[in-house]
Amino acid sequence: MKRFCRKSALKQTYYCSFAMLIVIPLVLVFIVAEFVIGYIIRNSAIETIDALQTNIVTTLNNDVRTNSLLLSHFVYSGDGDFLQTAVKVNNARGSDRYRAEQLLQQGFNTAVVPSQKILAGGFYMKDGGVVYVKDNITVSTEEIRTADWYSAAVDRPNTITLGSYDTERTRLTSSNQRSNQFVLVTALATNMTTDRSGEIEVVTFFTESQVGDLMMSQNGKNSYEMSVILDKDGHVLFGDMGNESLRNYFDNHLSEYSSGSKTCRAALLDDTERLYFFKSMNIPDTNRILVTFAEDAGLARGFFPIGGIVLLIVAVLLILFYLFSHYFLNAIINPIHTVCEGMSKLDNSDLDVHVEPTGER
Repeated sequence: MKRFCRKSALKQTYYCSFAMLIVIPLVLVFIVAEFVIGYIIRNSAIETIDALQTNIVTTLNNDVRTNSLLLSHFVYSGDGDFLQTAVKVNNARGSDRYRAEQLLQQGFNTAVVPSQKILAGGFYMKDGGVVYVKDNITVSTEEIRTADWYSAAVDRPNTITLGSYDTERTRLTSSNQRSNQFVLVTALATNMTTDRSGEIEVVTFFTESQVGDLMMSQNGKNSYEMSVILDKDGHVLFGDMGNESLRNYFDNHLSEYSSGSKTCRAALLDDTERLYFFKSMNIPDTNRILVTFAEDAGLARGFFPIGGIVLLIVAVLLILFYLFSHYFLNAIINPIHTVCEGMSKLDNSDLDVHVEPTGER
């Protein structure tokens, strides 16, 4: 019994040393590695969101700048001749109107040749009339005149103001239009310095922004990640793709998404609440906010395969260490222990002791 206890104590000491010096350090290294890998992958995902938002904001600013320059050029070029042609179209009838429309269309094509994204141009008259060029806008004149961007333009003559429409929700043109497009409206109210006739109230360009394709591409690639553009009050202007629950969520959380980031639970894409990461960025010179949100678990989507590989490596190492330890214990420790016991018996004058030979020959 005493021999068994000594042998068990030796094994126990060995296995305790094995656990303290190998198993526990490996497990600790695995835990730390998983934490570091998860942190790196999450930060990488957030940096990707930052880069995407910067790309969207830069694209939108470029579109706004380009469209503003085109509208200004159209209004001011030729000493306002294009505007006077639009007045003639509004006042003419029959064949005279047709000829005036042709002249206006030629002038429009000359002035805006670099931009093929312009859907239509509009001249809104003080007498309630309207003249369109390139295509007709199907939104009613009354709705246009009561829009915030139109009122802002009237309040600040000779200053470009900005509006927008989502073609997923608003039918803009009489011809076929693409869905899920972000249409920018650049508007400029005239006065006597720009419109000698004094008959034109506001000149507008309706232009497809490249932001629409950019955001739809992102939303299509990553089901866990989407971006929306909010107005200054926090209402969704673009990016919800017709999803009412998403639009209702932002309507119920107005002014909560200024520049910065936060994580909170929300029911965005369906009725199920999930933990989402929100990253917001102000769009300069537009009074608009870009918000990108992603499922918090989705930020670490690359963690699981990498973490699984690390876990597999640690498990294989532990199994190999155990097999080696088992072999080492049976092939070396146990024979040494037997020899030591035999020598101890000889030392105690027990000449009948016999040690069986073991091991490799």
